[in-house]
Amino acid sequence: MKCLNKEKNCRILYPKQLEMNNSLQDDLENNIKCSLIYHYKAKIYKVDEMKYQKEICHCHSFDMIIKALYKYPESFLIPREYKNEYSSQELKLLKEIKNYLLLIGLKDYKISDERLNLEKKYIKIYKKKNKSIIYKIVLFYLEKKDQKLIKKEKYMRCINIKNK
Repeated sequence: MKCLNKEKNCRILYPKQLEMNNSLQDDLENNIKCSLIYHYKAKIYKVDEMKYQKEICHCHSFDMIIKALYKYPESFLIPREYKNEYSSQELKLLKEIKNYLLLIGLKDYKISDERLNLEKKYIKIYKKKNKSIIYKIVLFYLEKKDQKLIKKEKYMRCINIKNK
């Protein structure tokens, strides 16, 4: 009887909710407290150390893995110990996508020097204990400027202009 009561209390999505949410998988995974995991390795910028380094990361959907591969086509790889998380079809698809991205000359995503300088300024101000209103305004301005630079970098990367 406890199981039956437990099932009655479970939340299931109505069709209207499904239209609003991006992923039925995400919603159901949240309910059952279990999810897929895909590990990969790529050269990623570490904010704490302010440098790029190869790191093992993970995603919870295959779509996110493809986005990671698109972001880091040069350094993306699946470590041998995590290949069992992927089907042979998924591995083949990732290999073909990576070959295509490298063929068209797409490089790993890198943060521009301008954004790195903004980040250093932001961190310096953010770490101050007592921030005046002026510092808060400067932080807001730096965030807005960073968002504009991110959009510009994404655009430049999408049109695939070769870097100088």
